[in-house]
Amino acid sequence: MKKTIIAICGISLLWGYMCVNLITKLQQKIVRERKHTELNNTLYRTMNSWLMLMQSGKSVTDYFLEHHFYNVAIYGMGNMGERLHDALVGTNVYVRYGIDKKKENIFTALPMYTPDEELEKVDVIVVTAVYYFTEIKQELCNKVECPIVSVEEIIEKVMRM
Repeated sequence: MKKTIIAICGISLLWGYMCVNLITKLQQKIVRERKHTELNNTLYRTMNSWLMLMQSGKSVTDYFLEHHFYNVAIYGMGNMGERLHDALVGTNVYVRYGIDKKKENIFTALPMYTPDEELEKVDVIVVTAVYYFTEIKQELCNKVECPIVSVEEIIEKVMRM
């Protein structure tokens, strides 16, 4: 009888541990999925605003010219960074380089840096990784003397021009 009770307790403890472990992993997955959804929603809203800006006949170039930012660096060379670069090609705003933590995975003609490397002096750094803007700005503000702005902020300001 004693062995049976001990065996039942052992099995119950094992099942309890497995259930707690499974619940913890599911909770972690939910947190990751929620963060991923928030990131995608932020990108969607920003790209939608940018499209509305273009449809109204305005351009992000207006922001740079108004603020006398002629030499620009782009932080985040994913899709939005590429679109920003494309939007500035052929204008009076020159993209000097890109910044990306995963620079080895970026295929562009632009010179590329990681945030840890020495960065050339530019008039402004534009962060296209809008979901992480606050952390990125904090990371860069001690390294550079130029303004650090979000592409989201640029779009909002041009919409009001």
